[in-house]
Amino acid sequence: MPSKPIVFSDIDYTIVFDSELDPKTEDLLDQVRGHAYFILVTARSKRECAPLPPIPNDGLIAENGATVYVRNGSADELDREWDAIMSRRQDVLLSFQEELRRRGWRINEKLHAFSSCIEASERSEADVEWVGANLPEGLQLHFSRNTAGRYVEVFPLEAGKDKVVFRVCERLGVPVEHTFGLGDNTNDMPMLQVVNTPLAPGNCHPDVRELIQRRGGYVSELEGHLGAQDVLRRVLDAVGG
Repeated sequence: MPSKPIVFSDIDYTIVFDSELDPKTEDLLDQVRGHAYFILVTARSKRECAPLPPIPNDGLIAENGATVYVRNGSADELDREWDAIMSRRQDVLLSFQEELRRRGWRINEKLHAFSSCIEASERSEADVEWVGANLPEGLQLHFSRNTAGRYVEVFPLEAGKDKVVFRVCERLGVPVEHTFGLGDNTNDMPMLQVVNTPLAPGNCHPDVRELIQRRGGYVSELEGHLGAQDVLRRVLDAVGG
């Protein structure tokens, strides 16, 4: 294994729970970063990450891979080339966003993506089916869930938590064979499918558990903060901590 493998990690309910980062988790993250790059991966936009407690990291993959920021000193540097690729879909993205807004969806705007909570928008299953049936060419639709409810997530076809793993590996000069992935929900599964070693806390979705076990990864018997810490210790052991 090279001196600096990469750990890709989801945020919510993987290492942060109810917007709280446990001090023991933070300490483990610092230790992991002594031996590996630690890259956050989330459906949130960079703006939506701001209210969260500071999380030690070496970069941020936001908006389900539609935006990439690599840490340069104390600042997050936008991957301009990746940004240009995402911008090719901006017109169709904004047009579809406005169409859903006219249909009563409460839109959460992002840089190269948007999302909407089905329950907060008071949308029916028929409304959700309409979104899928009328998704414009060049865009993709994913679903996620948190304590507020279910969300539709729309972003460019070229994006994705799986595709951006390869992008970051290329930028940092690290083979995909030397990567780890931490996640808990179904929208993390594309990332967990392509990293070398997938892991999850015990509170993960059953489909995530099945995927990780099938790939020979590790699912903690512990949930919440304790599960996150257990998983990070596994990573630390693997990277030489």
